[in-house]
Formats: sequence, C-alpha cells, structure tokens
Amino acid sequence: MPRTTGPWAVTTALTLAGCSTGEQRRVVDAEPAKIDDGAVAAARAEAPPQGDSRTLTGAWTPAPGRIVDIAATDDTLFLADVPEAGHPMRVHAGRWQGGQWRWETPWSVPFPPTVPPGHDLASSDAWLGVDVGPDGTHVALARIEYQGGSHGIALATLTGGAWTDTAEIASPTDSDIAFGRPALRRGDALWTADGHDRLWHYRRANHRWQGQSIAAPPGGTLLERPPMDLSVDGSRLVIAYQDAAAKPALALYVHKNTGGHALAGTRALPGPVSALAFAGAELFVGFTRPGADGAIVWALAPTLPDPLAPARRLEFPAPADPKHEHLSDFDVSADWVLILQPDAVWVRDRGAAGPPRRLDLLPAGDGKPRRPAGVLMGTFAVLLVDGRLGTFALE
Repeated sequence: MPRTTGPWAVTTALTLAGCSTGEQRRVVDAEPAKIDDGAVAAARAEAPPQGDSRTLTGAWTPAPGRIVDIAATDDTLFLADVPEAGHPMRVHAGRWQGGQWRWETPWSVPFPPTVPPGHDLASSDAWLGVDVGPDGTHVALARIEYQGGSHGIALATLTGGAWTDTAEIASPTDSDIAFGRPALRRGDALWTADGHDRLWHYRRANHRWQGQSIAAPPGGTLLERPPMDLSVDGSRLVIAYQDAAAKPALALYVHKNTGGHALAGTRALPGPVSALAFAGAELFVGFTRPGADGAIVWALAPTLPDPLAPARRLEFPAPADPKHEHLSDFDVSADWVLILQPDAVWVRDRGAAGPPRRLDLLPAGDGKPRRPAGVLMGTFAVLLVDGRLGTFALE
C-alpha cells in the first residue's frame, strides 16, 4: 500500500503493510470470487497477452542495512533499518545520482519509551511513511513488536540533511495492540489505526501530538493493517474493512468544518483489497486475488459512486503460482502504477495506455518465492528484494 506523498500528495504504502523481506509466505486456498464489472466494460482497459509485455532491467546494489520497509518521495528513497541486537532502529534517506545511491546521515531512532536502551529489537518490524512539506520531508516510523504489537510511532523531519522535530506517539491502549499501521503523515497531522475497531487522527500543537479516535463503521471490523489513504486535499479518508457480515467493504469519512471526521457512507466490494491509494483526482483500489485472469486495479471517483463501479480498470498478468495473491501491494504516482506479487513486479501507465511491463528480478538464491517490496520515485521504480535494492528507469 502506498505510503509516500510528493508535491502532488500521493501516498505510497500499502498494505500488506510493506511486504517486508522477512514476511511469511501467504497462500490463498479458497476459490476466488470473480470480479465482474461488466457495467463499465466500455471503459475497461483490456490486458494484453503476457508475451507482449516488455521486461525492464534494473541496477542492483546492496541495501545499507537490514531493511524491513521502504518509502519514497519524488526524488528521495527512505529505508527502515532494524539492525542487530542492542542497536536502535535507523532511517536512511538517499538519492539516485550518477548510477549510484548517495545517502544522508541516517536518523538513529531513539529506543521506544516502552523498552530500556539497548533492548533487543532485532526481531521487530517497522512501517515507514513519508510526506513532503514546505519545511522538509516528514517521516513516521511505526515500530512493531515481534508478536505484532506496537512500540509506538517515532516522528522526525529531514531538512537540509538534518533530522529535526523528533517526537513520539505512544499506543493509545497498550503495546499488545497493532497500533500504527499504516501511519499516514501529513505535516502536523497523522492518521492511523489500532488494528481492531478504531482509527486515530493526531495533530501537533505546541510541540505536542494529541489524538482523537474515529469509530469504525457500525458492526464493522478493521483489518490488522487496514488499507487506507487520505485524499489530496485532506477532506476524505477511505479505509477498507470487513462489514457486519464479514464481507469486504470501503468506508468513506469526511473532515468536518468543526473538526473531527464523519462517516459519509460505505460501499460493498466484490473482493478483498490489498492496497488503496489516492492519486490526483482518483482513488486506486487493488484487489488481492480476483480470479484466474490476473491482477486488477480499479480507478474510482473519490466520492465513491453508489453502486461502486470503476471509471477505469487496469489489468496485470496473474502470478506464476495461482495459489498466491495476485496483488500483494502497490504504489501509484502521477504517471505510473506499480504492483507487487510473489516473485513478480509489474508497472504500467496510470491511464492504462500501453501494456504492463515486468521488472526483472534477480534469481532466487534458495528457490523459495520472493516477496518484493517496492515504491515509485519520480521516473524510477525501486525494489527491495533479499537485502538488495533494484533501481529501474521507467522513461
């Protein structure tokens, strides 16, 4: 799922939240429900034969640490580093210049208040979100316990190579709750979820972060890492959840003039969602496993028409093993849609012009399915696979 914003405010992360390199393989055994959007067949972008897709070759370099998550702005890559026992987490920021990565001094993230300094964080995970603002790039790092709980969210701003305005947002309940995934940072505001029944909206005032809860839709249940995103103008928040009948659905919240958020409506979905992201004037929704035909991404009007139907549909080839999810995560930019699958990554024009192109991965060393993480960074796609970074020019 998307988790970055550039000057035009697109988030990047995803949600099978980050597809970290240590994540266990997820196999889907149930027969998929076919996603049928025949009502918009005239607007549908038909998938080309797989043989017509062009393969892109990237430059591969070692990652600068034990990287568990990845995010990007239009020109800067951010990496969440969980080092060996006894050392704090770090965030690396780098730019691709002259065919190589040039890294800033990393942010050494303070140990969370929930553990003593020097605590073993080597088994922990992290979720990284970034946002470009006029005063620098704002970073949110959710620190995840090895059992899935939360060490809270660490915050900082990168300005002129210096890390400033560091702060902490503690879990509003306890460390056993999966709080902080995703962490959508927008300057002095942040939206997140607690993996149970509440969303959270935080604002910074007088150097303090204060949170207000947002109830899940009545009878609904939030996923542990719910796909969610904020519209470009900040007026709409969309989240994927399970309704009272345990069916996949979208919820639309609007920001009230008096502050807070109001539930504006819910929409049934034809299948489970892995990721969603606003890009420009559209909401993109990626389905986990729609059927045998391949991965599907819907482009929707941000007001979520009722009944829900895409204005445009983007299709990608199915994974080599049909038991795997067809879309693990994606990223969307002003020009491109990047989708991640077990052992495969695809990119295509956001307007569905031209066929999807496959990004060439390094051969697997142990024969096991790889779970790449990846982001769009301006005219580049950057992948994280088996401790190495692959950089692909898209133009």
